[in-house]
Amino acid sequence: MQNNSLGINIGISLFVFGLMYFYTEINFASSLGVVLFVFFVSKFFFDLGKKIEIRDIMIILASLQWIIGPILAYTFNPDDPIFYMSVDEKTYMDFVIPANYAFAIGLYLPIFRVNRNDDFILQSLKETVNKYPNLDLIFIIGGSFLHLISGFFPAFLAFFAYLLGNFRFVGLYFLLIRDRPYKWFIFTAVIISFITLHFEHAMFHDLLLWLGFMLIIIAYIYKISIAKKTIIFIASIVFIVSIQTVKGDFRTMSMEDRTIETFYDLASQNFNAEFITSDVFVLYNINRINQGWIIARIMYNMPMFEPFADGETIWRAIKASFIPRFLDPDIKTNVGYSQYFKRFTGQALASGTSMDISILGEAYANYGTSGGVLTMLLLGIAYNFIFNQIIKKSYSYPSLFFMIPIMFLQVIKAETDFTSTFNFLVKGSMVVVGVIVGLRNMFGLKI
Repeated sequence: MQNNSLGINIGISLFVFGLMYFYTEINFASSLGVVLFVFFVSKFFFDLGKKIEIRDIMIILASLQWIIGPILAYTFNPDDPIFYMSVDEKTYMDFVIPANYAFAIGLYLPIFRVNRNDDFILQSLKETVNKYPNLDLIFIIGGSFLHLISGFFPAFLAFFAYLLGNFRFVGLYFLLIRDRPYKWFIFTAVIISFITLHFEHAMFHDLLLWLGFMLIIIAYIYKISIAKKTIIFIASIVFIVSIQTVKGDFRTMSMEDRTIETFYDLASQNFNAEFITSDVFVLYNINRINQGWIIARIMYNMPMFEPFADGETIWRAIKASFIPRFLDPDIKTNVGYSQYFKRFTGQALASGTSMDISILGEAYANYGTSGGVLTMLLLGIAYNFIFNQIIKKSYSYPSLFFMIPIMFLQVIKAETDFTSTFNFLVKGSMVVVGVIVGLRNMFGLKI
């Protein structure tokens, strides 16, 4: 089946490439970028329900924001007064396409491959959950409590409380693989509470990411069919578009008015062909998914007006991720996108606005075209190594499989810079290891 899926993925990609080559004016490099995106969307679709594969999501989100968004901007919105592309399409794609392919190759280079049996790990998970029958509720209740009180901690501790709060999702996954009375009532109550909280704060990005992770794990647990996957894909697109149609109105409301019922009412009004095909809505969404305009600004600005950073931001990010804030309070304030955006793009952000430069933008800002491509290859290899080590350790500690989102939540985002990504991965991994080791040493629980 794996070989059949690979053949289907390649066939779909070649078909799309042929359509673009013969029936559009998109240049060759851009067409190769679309092929990369289509291949991994197809791969993700056919792998859904068979395995938990975080690397596909990394490539899909990266190619969506670094390739598809810019292509749409060059084609349909080249004269936007704010989000215009500062370099021509060939210059941009001659860097971005090789960099994306290098990243994908690094992620899947078979140098760290381990023998993988996802069904065996799932069976081990079921045995673990049945061995410790209240572990799901402990994680759900404990994680929910920590999430609620995380804002009362000092900044350094608040981040770890936030990470520990994410274990409520692990508890939900444990709940799904065991027989417990009212388990769907508990599951639904937690999900509704989670959605309501994000609606109240109008925070849709993390909501979609966590719901996406949940979809992947539910599909993995229940081994859903292609027909069900198709329905879920369509429903997911409708939900995402619905969010986009109401987001602007939602954020102008008071927190008390941002309810699920209000969301439904607004979506019912706005989700129509006339609105979602309007120039205003289409161009707004092109700008939303186009991270390339920032990368293009960096390419225009460097090295002509600002010299390459030569690894400075990378090493500062690594230092910031391992040294606690209380030991060196200046570290956190001296790194990150708020400082890098103006320096690398040459443009200041409006007051109260924050934008990240992305890992790809940072790779170019440090090392230029060739060095940036090599950086993306090495980064893909690094993530490849970490992911395969998690798979390897999952045979001894199967719950690690359900903790992947806790470690990779920021890693899969294409718009975040190296500081945010690496810091989240390091801290998330520390918390995961700490929980597993702590439960084993203090309570004799091997999960």
